[in-house]
Amino acid sequence: MSEKMKAIGYQMNDAAPTSFEQDMPTARGHDLLVKISAIAVNPVDTKVKASITSRLETPRILGWDAMGTVIAAGEKTTLLNVGDKIFYAGDISRPGCYASHQLVDERITAKAPLILKPEQSAAMPLASITAWEALFSRLKIFPQ
Repeated sequence: MSEKMKAIGYQMNDAAPTSFEQDMPTARGHDLLVKISAIAVNPVDTKVKASITSRLETPRILGWDAMGTVIAAGEKTTLLNVGDKIFYAGDISRPGCYASHQLVDERITAKAPLILKPEQSAAMPLASITAWEALFSRLKIFPQ
């Protein structure tokens, strides 16, 4: 019997979230398997939920801002190791972090700041990207 993980997801955009179990994913390639310690809620979660237009067979796991510990690494990983505490804004095309575990590509992660609590680290990724894009991409503000 394969190991299971817990998750919360949506099958319809007007439905309440569903708690369920599914098989634990396997880290391959550049993927890290992360045991989630903290997550953040972001407005993108509601937009993705609203985009569910027909009943899904398997609930869609939302959530992209997370902090956790690497518990397995794919064979192509070079940037991080098992045991590293990381934070990240996940990939919207993959299952989100409203779960006990998540697969995430190591190339979109970073080691979590040691001085921050897990929930503080989880709150940073998408908000930081938004601020970066506003300041440097849109407003063209560059450090002197």
